[in-house]
Amino acid sequence: MNIRIAFLVWNSFQLIHIKSLLKQIPSAVLIIEKRKKSQPIPSSILSEVSNSILYVDSQDVHHKVEDFFDILIIQTVFEKIFLLEKTKIVMLQYGYAKEPHNYGAWRALADLNLVYGKYAADKISYFSPVEIIGYPRSIDWNDPSFRENARNKYKKYLDSDKKTILYAPSWGELSSFDCYIKSIVDLQDEYTVLVKLHHNTVLLNSEYEKDIEGYDKIKFFFQNDDILELLAVSDIVLSDFSGAIFDAIYCNKPVFLLSIEKHSEKLDTFSIEISQRDMLGYIVNSPSELSTQIKHHLVSNSSNYLYNDLFFYIDSNKAFLSSIENLISGKYQLSQHQLYIRNFIKKALSEINALKRRKTLFEKIVSFFNKK
Repeated sequence: MNIRIAFLVWNSFQLIHIKSLLKQIPSAVLIIEKRKKSQPIPSSILSEVSNSILYVDSQDVHHKVEDFFDILIIQTVFEKIFLLEKTKIVMLQYGYAKEPHNYGAWRALADLNLVYGKYAADKISYFSPVEIIGYPRSIDWNDPSFRENARNKYKKYLDSDKKTILYAPSWGELSSFDCYIKSIVDLQDEYTVLVKLHHNTVLLNSEYEKDIEGYDKIKFFFQNDDILELLAVSDIVLSDFSGAIFDAIYCNKPVFLLSIEKHSEKLDTFSIEISQRDMLGYIVNSPSELSTQIKHHLVSNSSNYLYNDLFFYIDSNKAFLSSIENLISGKYQLSQHQLYIRNFIKKALSEINALKRRKTLFEKIVSFFNKK
């Protein structure tokens, strides 16, 4: 069968996440969505992909996909996704953080959701058919050459006499950066400190450079840097509510969870970062206790009791290809309630889009008469 398949990304983080899966289908097209806040994906990352690349503006994605591709593989929704009728949508889990979003009703738009493990499968199976394919980057992590290359890449920042701390905060109102950065800077006498800013901190905050001014002694990494490479050279991970928590857990790194006063719709009491926080890592309640907590727990066993629920040990590449083949063969069918939820979401999104169009038209009319 001549099945036309495309992967859709809009930033470096997403491309790095799917890179190994993309390589499994050489004939697939990589669509790079150009959003208002997009920054170019560097050639150093694109050069690792041999697939054909298509650049498409956000408002045109559905046009470019519907009549040209049979299957579209995505990590997040895009503008006018509700208009797709003929193209099958495969959603690939990209993290465990922020459950109100990750397990939201938008998952019902998928013909198939591919997830890391049982925990996510149980949450998402309400909305659509689900397959567990494990952690998509397991092939990289389990390749000794990957970790050796990472050590060679970052060795100039490392000190063999010190443990290396990787600080990977979330972004926006869930970021612990402002509260903890000074205490993290103070750790430099005893540890090598690396800071990996959340990709949205850079993509959605044009003034992020002001936030890191004055911290010249710390090495910062940004949206084009691979967190898995940084985990390969790190001994300890500090985070707050970021998806980096779960990358660290997969890599069996001790995680220290920095507490802040949080006010966000991205979290609720069901979220694993809240409901099972003490199972994910060692909780740090304030900047003043950071150093003490690290020293106290660094010698502890870093085994995570949630690991087997979060991640299923499997060859992700093979599981991915098998799932795509099953989708093509018609194995996955929406249940009655999944179909009802999808239809409801599509109708709601269509009505919201119509309201936006009317608002835009009204604003243009007002602007026209104001100029007169």
